Amino acid sequence: MLTRSLVRWSLLITAGLLGSAAVLLLLLRLAISQTDALTPRIEALLEARIGVPVTIEHLSLSLARNDLLLRLDGLNAETPDGQALFSLEHAGLRLDTWASLANMAPIFSDARISGTEFHLYQGTGTTWQWPEPAELPLLMAPDPEVDLATIDDWTGLILRQRLWVNDTRVVLHGQQDTVMLHAQTLLLSGDERRTRLEGAINIAQSLQEAREIDLPAVEMKVEMQPGQQGFNDFSAELQLDIQLDQLVVLADMFRPDHAAYLEQAGGSARLWGRWSTGRLEEARVAVDVPQLTLRHNVQYAVLRDIEANGLWQRDGDGGEAWLSGDADSVEWAQPPGGSVGPALPRHWHATHQPGLWEVRTSAFELASLTAWRDYVLLPESVTRVLQTLAPRGQVQGLHVGQQDGRWGVDAALTGVEVSPWQQAPGGGPLDAWVQARDLRGRVLFSSNGDSTLYFPEFLPLPCSLGERKVK
Repeated sequence: MLTRSLVRWSLLITAGLLGSAAVLLLLLRLAISQTDALTPRIEALLEARIGVPVTIEHLSLSLARNDLLLRLDGLNAETPDGQALFSLEHAGLRLDTWASLANMAPIFSDARISGTEFHLYQGTGTTWQWPEPAELPLLMAPDPEVDLATIDDWTGLILRQRLWVNDTRVVLHGQQDTVMLHAQTLLLSGDERRTRLEGAINIAQSLQEAREIDLPAVEMKVEMQPGQQGFNDFSAELQLDIQLDQLVVLADMFRPDHAAYLEQAGGSARLWGRWSTGRLEEARVAVDVPQLTLRHNVQYAVLRDIEANGLWQRDGDGGEAWLSGDADSVEWAQPPGGSVGPALPRHWHATHQPGLWEVRTSAFELASLTAWRDYVLLPESVTRVLQTLAPRGQVQGLHVGQQDGRWGVDAALTGVEVSPWQQAPGGGPLDAWVQARDLRGRVLFSSNGDSTLYFPEFLPLPCSLGERKVK
């Protein structure tokens, strides 16, 4: 009796599941047959999201075995004034139903997209936006809230797809120029054991110019392997090969107002990235630049034969980075007094956590910091001192950081000589320890007996100091 009851109930449950599946398939096929009626609703939904009319020339849905096929042609969005925002010539997507249900995310086993063009317009400062009344999607907003966890999630989702993308263009409309980023082909392929992403990007001012460039600005290769939990704890490796000469025009468009102009750059850079258990764990960079020219107003800084290597490693919610590099020669607006040390630190160390970052450097010439103040962002308390005192000497170590928006600077100096300013005397050489916090600072001087102080308002000649400390 028990066996008969189990068989009967099993048959009833199976019949119920099959019946439910048949009803769902019937409803799905009915919905698919009404695709033409859905098109205006999809257009209205997209218009509500971005604030401008969206048109779709053709949209169709069909079933192939258990997979849903979508075909989209002629998607276009522009402002009422006719400024282009987004366009898509063709997209054919095959949704892997069972993989999508298993991963609780859309997984496309075959996605072919061609003729995509996306436009951005420069706003105030360094912001990029769409003209009013259009609004950028949330993840493309001028100030998106993106952290390492978001990067990890999006990387995992993208690497699950099987994607062929042809003729993709991003057009940047700057205040003065227009620049196009063009990717002829992006390929995402593989199997359940390994996924590969390959592609190249050119940077030019027109589509014809971009297609004629022999060596791409960026060439990308990514390889990913699922972990024990599938794509939730994937491992991946990234390699980017960058030609720096094509980035000059792009760097000018993204340059903050306080930053120097990048007049010339050549050579190449290679970037490696490594993900483990679904998290970005390590990044490395190697740079080889024959010449780099920076300009601020009428002053130029020229660095030749630059070689640098850097490493970043994750540390909790932040990370830690090291950079070592040098240039064979540096030409810059050197203040009087000569230079005996390196114009730039050869070794850098940085840490960052939410609301906190710090940078430490090795030794360099103090006079070079006076010259470089126009090229790097420093707190006002430091730039004001550099401008008024014109210090010379050696920086044995520098620490700069911010915590919750508050600046902090610590520096160990040797052989320092400064010019007199207002009530402050000039003189030197002295050793000094400098601490600055936002607009306030503290300096501790130490003399070995060969130092002088100069009070031009009181003494016509410098006076000698013995061995002492001055605070």
